[in-house]
Amino acid sequence: TNISKQAIKMTVVRELEIDIELPESAKLITGKAKTMLGQLAGRDHKSSMAIWSGDATGERAKVEWVIEAEPGAEVAITAVHPRAGTVRKIVTL
Repeated sequence: TNISKQAIKMTVVRELEIDIELPESAKLITGKAKTMLGQLAGRDHKSSMAIWSGDATGERAKVEWVIEAEPGAEVAITAVHPRAGTVRKIVTL
């Protein structure tokens, strides 16, 4: 999501934001409803993944939640970045 190290240093681009929306009957046990993940590095001239140590490159981020909800409840997860755009996924629990 970042174009250059200089753009990060100057903080000219907002961070990657991940939001989770729960139905009223659900409860977020762990994790935050809104998480700011900073900038993701590109993949230029990097291997895609180290076999034993997981993702050694900075083009990925991980967010985890524990949710208490009835089976069949739907949660909406949204990732927003001013340069990369918006992705929204509905997940049925």
